[in-house]
Amino acid sequence: MEILAFLLERGAVELSATESEALRKTREQYAADLRRAARWLDLIYGMEALGLKRPVKLLGRLATQLGERLHKDRTMSEYNWVD
Repeated sequence: MEILAFLLERGAVELSATESEALRKTREQYAADLRRAARWLDLIYGMEALGLKRPVKLLGRLATQLGERLHKDRTMSEYNWVD
């Protein structure tokens, strides 16, 4: 965020209108993504505070296992040999 602000506000380099707009949109999207991640963390911490720490951990492990399995399946289905 600091680099984007530096480029946009301090005029470190001369940016075209298209480049400035692209950087502004990038900064807005990144900020929105950070806010979304914070909401998920609040939800998870709230669930843990309600005594649901064990189910949260189990769901986290399950999500990791599913992600690893999906990655393995995709890797195995890709063309990866040479004659």
